[in-house]
Amino acid sequence: MTDKLKKFDHKYFLKNTPALPGVYDMRDKNDNTLYIGKAKNLKARLSSYFSSEQSIKTNKMLSKLTSITTTATYSEKEALILEQNLIKQKKPPYNILLRDDKSYPFILISNDKFPKISSYRSKNKQSPGKLFGPFPSYLTVTKQLQLLQNLFKIRPCSNAFFRNRTRPCLQYQINKCKAPCVGLVSLNEYQNDIDNACDFLNGKSQHVINNIIKQIEQNVAALNFEEAKRLRDLLRDIRELQEQQSVEKLFGNADVIGFASELEVTCFNVLFVRNGKIIDHCSYSPKYGCQESKQEQLEAFLSQYYIALAKNRNFPDEIILPFKLKNDIVIEDTLKSLANKKVSIKHKLKAIRQKWLNLAMHNAQANIKSFIDKTKYHAVRWQQLKQLLKLTTINHIECFDISHSKGEATIASCVVYDNNGPVKQNYRKFNINIAKQSDDYGAIYEAVIRRFNSENNKVVVPELLLIDGGKGQLSATHKALEYLNIKTTTIAIAKGAGRKPGLETIFHDNAPLDTTNYPQAFLLLQEIRDAAHRFAITAHRKKRRKIKQQSLLEEIPGIGATRRNNILKFFGGYQGVCNASIEEIAKIKNINMQLATSIYNHLHKI
Repeated sequence: MTDKLKKFDHKYFLKNTPALPGVYDMRDKNDNTLYIGKAKNLKARLSSYFSSEQSIKTNKMLSKLTSITTTATYSEKEALILEQNLIKQKKPPYNILLRDDKSYPFILISNDKFPKISSYRSKNKQSPGKLFGPFPSYLTVTKQLQLLQNLFKIRPCSNAFFRNRTRPCLQYQINKCKAPCVGLVSLNEYQNDIDNACDFLNGKSQHVINNIIKQIEQNVAALNFEEAKRLRDLLRDIRELQEQQSVEKLFGNADVIGFASELEVTCFNVLFVRNGKIIDHCSYSPKYGCQESKQEQLEAFLSQYYIALAKNRNFPDEIILPFKLKNDIVIEDTLKSLANKKVSIKHKLKAIRQKWLNLAMHNAQANIKSFIDKTKYHAVRWQQLKQLLKLTTINHIECFDISHSKGEATIASCVVYDNNGPVKQNYRKFNINIAKQSDDYGAIYEAVIRRFNSENNKVVVPELLLIDGGKGQLSATHKALEYLNIKTTTIAIAKGAGRKPGLETIFHDNAPLDTTNYPQAFLLLQEIRDAAHRFAITAHRKKRRKIKQQSLLEEIPGIGATRRNNILKFFGGYQGVCNASIEEIAKIKNINMQLATSIYNHLHKI
């Protein structure tokens, strides 16, 4: 035992530890949880921490250890569930932690007379239609929606937009909708397209093909050659799609877990196979974890992925792993109780399953290599930046930018970067209220004061402050920092001739810096500046849009904030209000026909 561990008397503790299954909670001197683990035998598992050599990360955790609490359970299965519930609740820094993805995307086909198809973010028994999914990512849902629109021409528009159409929209013009809003398709034909889309989403593409062939034959027999031609083209598109996605068929669903570890970086790649087709994959690179062996790391990942985050998990019929786990039977039993069906865990594979696993392992290894290369490249850029500015340390950079439209809806953005890249949870935006319109210098001054005013914000002053602008903005920043009595390195990045990227000038101490020999540092400053610009302009556009909608409606006598909100909610946005008739507007609560007429006339300038 090292000197660092002497603060915790493990021998005395182990004498009173039960040899039962359960969960242990390791804590530091402030009683904060460091690590939560489970064990079949608590006494044996905790003894192993102090009787053998541990990894660097585990030793670091043990050096902070001052107490351990244990909770005995009746079985390993109970211990596993309790462990994951506690990890989810306390988020210990030395456990593998995955994002709590509560909003898995679904595809929704609504219950309307002419159903619409859209993405849906909540798995609810009272959902307004048929749900398909969940899908592993929003990108997968977007691709599926585009595909279904191309194949079956189902409307994607909102009901408010649909109700107020008097002529076909652009979706009809580009042949992605049959315009049911203006009666250009019969209810029977549209419903048939909906049925085919549902079968397609359920993986019954052959059933869809058979139905289309029957319809072609019926239309040919009835001499309805135009409809037969349309169905023939649809059949061709589906068959072409099948050829592009040709994969050996497997009945049932599977999640294939790839695993790779290198230089203390671990990556898991989950390949999603549904109805025999690979539909997507996701990669996870947890930052922490004191698990020693690859079996322990994979088991911790599975516990987090399928048990702690089980609420919206789409449980497959089988989980394919690269190697055997010690506790796979316990995990199987736990998943069975959570999924209400048997979920098999397999590692001995043949034929197509082995190909899937090889692909998942390849993806995991490729992600590891990409991460390491990116880390090395990132380190070079930060090293060059330190050399450029002659600083010994740069671990924290903040960048400010101002966005407005001729002085209207002025927003200041502040983005934060550390050695690992953007720290988005620390981004901030400021509504500029004191500075005069179109006064960029005053806006920068106000933003910096509000960001670093110690009375209002407990913030860490960065080693480098970057300003999007020239000498004027830099001077305003210096005045703000002088007022706050803050000293830090401050530079500005000014746009070059024609505002072209690569021609910017970096100002430091009101003089331009020569970045010729530091190209990677220059690119890093460009990246941070661009992030601040995107953040500012997005916030500005949102604010400007809100002001525009508020002012147009609240200019009308009798319309205040409450009625404005009711109107926008009823029609789903400002565009829906503009497209609504007087009778539609009058259906809103607390709006009579006279006020509805006033609203309609104002919006249409009658």
